[in-house]
Amino acid sequence: YPEGKPSEFVSYLFSTMGLAEWPPSENWPDEYEVEVARSLGIPLVPVGVSFIPGTYQCGADTQVVISFDDVRSLVIVEGYGPTETEPVLRREFTLPKVIPAQGVAQILESNAQLGMDTQPFHRTE
Repeated sequence: YPEGKPSEFVSYLFSTMGLAEWPPSENWPDEYEVEVARSLGIPLVPVGVSFIPGTYQCGADTQVVISFDDVRSLVIVEGYGPTETEPVLRREFTLPKVIPAQGVAQILESNAQLGMDTQPFHRTE
């Protein structure tokens, strides 16, 4: 999306459209959805784990912070325990270059017309 930068990917993950793709958490209010996810082998987000874009936020429970480095073309994932101020886990991922399938632009356009966003905090110049 549009240039395939890690910053665009991370921003998409936390957009209304991207959040719709996340798995439910173990304390999801819809028990049926949780059971369907379990039966399909979809991993659930554990209770007390927060996914946060950008940087560590003091005071939250266990955190998975997802950030980016556009210069090195990386998505960076860091994990923090409830009492940790330094990451106890760090992984860097290179995004593959992809070509959108036919019809993706129309789906994005339709969802945008419904009020869903794809880039809540990324600004392209």
